[in-house]
Amino acid sequence: MKLIKDKYYRVTDIYGSKSKMRFVNKGTTKKITMYCFKDWTDTLYISEDCIYIIESYKTITPQQQAKSLGKLDEYLKYMRINGKKARTKYIYKTVFTREQNKRKSVKE
Repeated sequence: MKLIKDKYYRVTDIYGSKSKMRFVNKGTTKKITMYCFKDWTDTLYISEDCIYIIESYKTITPQQQAKSLGKLDEYLKYMRINGKKARTKYIYKTVFTREQNKRKSVKE
């Protein structure tokens, strides 16, 4: 898996917890590949086996949405678009997905 250094990603672990963090580097020991992600206060070291999904994302601000709809004046005056409060939208693109059959079950 190729990740771009200093780019932000949304990482979902095998337990389902999601976090948006910046990719720092990748390290390899004998058999384990570790990825380092960093945020303002937190640093996350996670092995490839514990990653379920990694997604890159694009942020669309309310001002960009108003501009694309031609409602920028309304947004700047009332902070609303068509009478509704606008919020930031995220567009996710999957970079890495863990295969379900990669890990063998204990009962086999």
